[in-house]
Amino acid sequence: MFAFTSSNKETVNPAAPALVQQWYDFTGDNPADPEDYTLRSPQTEPSCDGEGDMCAVKATAHGSFANKPNLADPSKIIRLED
Repeated sequence: MFAFTSSNKETVNPAAPALVQQWYDFTGDNPADPEDYTLRSPQTEPSCDGEGDMCAVKATAHGSFANKPNLADPSKIIRLED
């Protein structure tokens, strides 16, 4: 006669890596183009905080463009010039 017991094994799913937002300075003509941004170094908050032209954006990294922002990031922060 065989005895069967259930095994209580835990399945461990590694957590998805946290997506970190970084500051990118707007350095081009088209605010909708990730190529028109430069990764800010050092990662300090820009001083612009007005209601004029685009200055900088804080967003996660773009998956296809190195050192460029993901402008579709729903929690991005936009900074405008004074």
